[in-house]
Amino acid sequence: MRISVLLDNYNYGRFLNRAIASALPQLAAADELILVDDGSTDDSAAIMSEWAARDQRIQLVAKKNGGQLSAFNAGFARCTGDLVCFLDADDEYGPGYLERLRQVYREQPQVDHVFCRCEVIGDGSAETRAEPGELRLAHDWDFGLTYCQVCLLRSYIGGPTSSLSFRRRFLARILPYAWEDDWGTRADDVLVYGSSVLLGRKYFVADPLVRYHVHGHNNFRNVKPDGMEQWRHDFAVTRLIHHFGGTVLSGEREWHNLILREFKIKPRLLAADEDLYLHMIEQYVPWRRRFKAKSRIRQHARQLGTVRR
Repeated sequence: MRISVLLDNYNYGRFLNRAIASALPQLAAADELILVDDGSTDDSAAIMSEWAARDQRIQLVAKKNGGQLSAFNAGFARCTGDLVCFLDADDEYGPGYLERLRQVYREQPQVDHVFCRCEVIGDGSAETRAEPGELRLAHDWDFGLTYCQVCLLRSYIGGPTSSLSFRRRFLARILPYAWEDDWGTRADDVLVYGSSVLLGRKYFVADPLVRYHVHGHNNFRNVKPDGMEQWRHDFAVTRLIHHFGGTVLSGEREWHNLILREFKIKPRLLAADEDLYLHMIEQYVPWRRRFKAKSRIRQHARQLGTVRR
C-alpha cells in the first residue's frame, strides 16, 4: 500500500525543514513526498530543492500563487500512491503516523477517509484535541456515512489539513475542484465537506498522531473573518455541496430515504446520534412520513445500542 504525502507551502520556509523531516523517515522506499510551493517569495524554493537533491522520493511542484486549493489540485495531479496524506508546511507528523494509517486502511477496507486527533502546540504549551470540532471520543470511531449531517446541518466531520488522508481512488472524485478562487485558504473544507457529500465513509483515529502548530503567522487560524468573508465562505460551501451532492439526492425520491439509510448504516451510535437524526426528520421530512420514519430510527437505535464518548 503506497503512500503519497502532499505538502503544501506558501512562505513557510522557516517551518519547512521541520515538516519534511517529520514525514520523510516514515516513508517506505516506494512512497513519495510531493512538495508544492504556491509561489512563495521567501527561501522556500531553495529549501525544497535541497531536500529533493538528497532523496529521490521527493517531487517538486513549483507554481504561481493561486491559493491553497490550487496547491492541492497541482499536487494531487502528481500523486500516484494508493493513499494520499496532506501536510501543511507549518505542521508535522508524529512518530508512527503513516504506519498507523496503513494499518487502519488495511483493516478497514470500507473506509475512504481517515482523520486523527491533533496535538495543538503554540506559545510553549500543548493540548491534545481534535481540530476543529473538538471530538471528545476516547477511542477510534467509524462515522459511517455523513451526507445528511453535512447537507442539512452543515456539520463539519473532519480535522485540519495535516490530519487528513484518503484513498486515492476516492479523492479523485473530489480533486481537482474547479473553484480555486473560493478557497485561497481553508481548502481542507473542500476535502472534508466533499468527502461527506460524495458518500465517503469516515474513520477517526483517537490517538494524537499529528502536531498542529499555532503561531502568529497562521494564514487562517489567527484571522477573524468579518461578516462579508463569512458570507463568502458560506456561499462557497453551499456551491460545493450542490456541485457534489446533486447526483446523490437525484437518486432518491425523498429526504427521509437518505436520512434513514445513513442512520441505519452506522456501525455504532453515539448517545446524541438518535436525537440528531430525529431532529433532521422533524425539520426536513413531510409530516405524513415523520411518525413512521421516527419509529424506524428509534427501533434501530434500540437494536444497536449507544456508546458513550
